[in-house]
Amino acid sequence: MPYTESDRLELKVQYTTEIKKEIVAFLNSDGGTLIIGVDDNGKVVGVPNAKDIIERISLMIHEAIKPDASLICSAGEYEEDGKTIVKVAIGRGVRKPYYIYEKGLKPSGVYLRINNTSQQASEYAIKQMIVASEDRSFEVSPSIEQDLTFDYLEGVFKHEKIELKKKTLGLVDANGSYTNLALLLSDQCPFSVKAAVFDSDDKSRFLDRKEFEGSLIRQADEIYEYLNLNNKTRGEYNGLRREDSREYNQLVLREGLLNALIHRDYSLNGSILISIYKNRIEYVSIGGLVSGMTYDDMMLGVSRSRNERLAGVFFKLKYVEAYGTGIEKIQGDYEHTGLEPRFEVSDNGFLLVLPNKTYMNSSKRIFSDKELVYSFIAKGGRVTRAEVQDELGFKLTKTRNILLQLEQEGKIERHGNGKGTFYTTSSSIK
Repeated sequence: MPYTESDRLELKVQYTTEIKKEIVAFLNSDGGTLIIGVDDNGKVVGVPNAKDIIERISLMIHEAIKPDASLICSAGEYEEDGKTIVKVAIGRGVRKPYYIYEKGLKPSGVYLRINNTSQQASEYAIKQMIVASEDRSFEVSPSIEQDLTFDYLEGVFKHEKIELKKKTLGLVDANGSYTNLALLLSDQCPFSVKAAVFDSDDKSRFLDRKEFEGSLIRQADEIYEYLNLNNKTRGEYNGLRREDSREYNQLVLREGLLNALIHRDYSLNGSILISIYKNRIEYVSIGGLVSGMTYDDMMLGVSRSRNERLAGVFFKLKYVEAYGTGIEKIQGDYEHTGLEPRFEVSDNGFLLVLPNKTYMNSSKRIFSDKELVYSFIAKGGRVTRAEVQDELGFKLTKTRNILLQLEQEGKIERHGNGKGTFYTTSSSIK
């Protein structure tokens, strides 16, 4: 009975090095069998040198295909119709995507089995396989782009007199391929930060906008300089002496920037956004809290990094001093100012708002959102969450977070359950 090609069976008349793509396709799909010595019509024609072919295939699987798939592939010699054929059994890969080493982790090196043919995988399909890989975070997964340079990173390491050990830092994996951590730190990093300066408290009038690209280390340096250029100094006279104060503490600006760069979710597309308004600066980063973390954990200073190796590089270069102290530093800077920074978290985003310490409007201080909520409750006597939300125009998550903070601080009390829940200032109901 003749053989027929299918999504699980590939036939070859003779051995060639091109069978690499068939093996890779089966590994990246549901596995299959490759038979050498059978023509396209399914007729057995045999091979004259089966043992040599088996040795070549075994060496190919071990050296020319990455990750190493030797343990889930086997080749053997069989007799059919009085002729010798070679069968290669290929299992379903568990470390996808598999790729031809000389081609790299890109469409020309990655194949999928579709019906009875092996076809190049799209970049999207490759990314999906990487994300689906078990026990591998984005930063340790192999980068699709392997043609990387590190001019800026090497310059910083040289300036700090630190040896750049790519494998030790995690820029290169066990297969010798660049990881996504390397991609983030390379001159070809595809992720950017967009910044804009507005001449108002909203987005109605902007003065400047700029996009920062390249190595994340380069972006950190250039964005910090940009923030400082827009961090104005205000002078006041105390008697005969002039006292200057800046709109924002430089250390706090730095913490907000580094948190956005280090903790964002780079498996998602998009840019970090930094908006500089008259009365505040907003950082919007991509990616919510790391799985298992809650908003309360974050506010207590519990630290779990989404990108541990990236954080390690920033730490080694002394951009960050210690892990898990950013929130505490930012909050501490606003103590006794009557202003409070704001933190908001969603499933796929993180917002940090830093109030401008020197901003004045008609000689009146700008009240924080928490103060506005407390004032509204104090005036109303007893109000619901929906009333707070409607009155102040806040979103649901933001309103809930502020109410929870005020309740935990003992400034307000919650009464009732479900739809009947309402809030009062502490001890206002006897």
